[in-house]
Amino acid sequence: MNSPATFSAPTILEELVAQAERAHAATSICKMRDGAAQVSFRLDGVMTPTKEIGADAAERVFGRIKFLARLKTYQESLPQWPHRAQRNHSQNDIRVATYPTVTGEKIVLRLFAPASEKNLGDLEFPAAAVAELENF
Repeated sequence: MNSPATFSAPTILEELVAQAERAHAATSICKMRDGAAQVSFRLDGVMTPTKEIGADAAERVFGRIKFLARLKTYQESLPQWPHRAQRNHSQNDIRVATYPTVTGEKIVLRLFAPASEKNLGDLEFPAAAVAELENF
């Protein structure tokens, strides 16, 4: 999968997002380490390593993520804050942030299921608190 002739950044990214959604991961982190990208999912609050992407493929996948999130693709030395990525085949809203690290760049994908979005009334606050928040 990681030789230049056989990998496609969009395909790898779609597979990663689909795998995270199937696992019900809240967060997916891609971090460069030892010449490859380590991919981990946050499952029930625990970061769980899932796979590794070779350096050539990782560089292109990182670029693809940044492009879809409308981040600067050339910027690796400064953090870039959460932006919504375009939803192609994902059933979730995805927010992307990047952070420089000692070993390279780290990209965080936060997956938000549309069903998990709540309105103020869904939070079961007392009526007085809801009224105060609505007038805030």
